[in-house]
Amino acid sequence: MASAIHETMTALLQQRPALLRELLVALGRPVFSDALRVVDSSVRVANPIEVRPDVLLADPANRDPWVMIEVQMQPDPDKRRRWLSAAGALVASRGVEGDLVVLTTQPRVAKWAESIAHTGGPLGSRFLLIPSVILLQESMLDALLTGTQPELAVFAIWAVAHRKDAKARLVLRRCLGLIEEVADALLRRVLVQAMVSMLGDAMAAVLRRWMMNPEAIPETPKARELRLLYEAFVERMEARGEARGEARALRVFLESRGFLLTDSVRSRILACSDPAVLARWIGRAASATELSDVFTDE
Repeated sequence: MASAIHETMTALLQQRPALLRELLVALGRPVFSDALRVVDSSVRVANPIEVRPDVLLADPANRDPWVMIEVQMQPDPDKRRRWLSAAGALVASRGVEGDLVVLTTQPRVAKWAESIAHTGGPLGSRFLLIPSVILLQESMLDALLTGTQPELAVFAIWAVAHRKDAKARLVLRRCLGLIEEVADALLRRVLVQAMVSMLGDAMAAVLRRWMMNPEAIPETPKARELRLLYEAFVERMEARGEARGEARALRVFLESRGFLLTDSVRSRILACSDPAVLARWIGRAASATELSDVFTDE
């Protein structure tokens, strides 16, 4: 199952692909064409094989070099064939080579990514795909927190999300300051949501203490807005977590009673984010003789 950090970073890069370009500029790395846009990431190699990178950037109008983006949390042996297959299919369909960019905060994952897609045949043929790996680490934090590009703060947060030392707390405080200075209200909301969803338990507890303590963060109008955004988002996250637990309980209960859950029924259960509705369904499931009895009045 994808982690909160993976889902957050993937969503951010899908919504704001320029974020990767800004990161490359901040780190002094080569950049891709600003004409690239997010396109359908389904790369069909041969039926029934389909490879879906986290984000795929391409120029719909021209054959500029494409960019595949992978937010990599852990080694994944399947990437050996998937990365090679996707790159080969994109070269064949678009007629131009591109890049695979792997984002990670783990040195062991960075090392793995550089060599996983190396394979060969029994007669000595070699097939190599060496991605452009961006290992977000402490030495890069100052470049990410200059204030000129506040959106880059999300990469700094990711780099320290599961730490709890003084350096991590300092990074968190600097990120809060940058977010507070963002003029665009929608962007502030996005950055707060990204920050909260990525923090580990220890850092989330630190943020909670700060947000509830005006002496730690003086209650300026923007700081108050950040606190309210934080509280609203945490409340939604808690409700979502409760709903997921109720949804799992309902599926297990229905299956234990012998009901065959079709894909549409599973999707309906998973799509429900209201714990009260899910609890009502669980109550009906105890006496239902047909699946339709569970969902009768919704």
